Amino acid sequence: MMTVEVSKCNGDVKLAIKRLKRTCDKNGLPRRWREMEYHTKPTTQRRKDKAAAVKRHLKKRAMFERRLEENSFRSKRGAKVPFESVIDINMLRSINDQDI
Repeated sequence: MMTVEVSKCNGDVKLAIKRLKRTCDKNGLPRRWREMEYHTKPTTQRRKDKAAAVKRHLKKRAMFERRLEENSFRSKRGAKVPFESVIDINMLRSINDQDI
């Protein structure tokens, strides 16, 4: 069983509860409680994990494309072009059209 110690409250119960909640949130306990509330089949869990990975990948790629477009705009104003902007945006868009 996991224990969480809350100290330095000087007898203030409200402050102790607030610190306990903050500590639990930092450790990720509410998320673990929700996961352990119901049993999920391994195939369902793998499907969820894969969907989350695809979502992370798409988000990362969108951020990268946005940075490339911003950098190409900045380079027209005379700023130095970073190494990332050397990659062709059309190539990235063709990769975007492919299935993951």
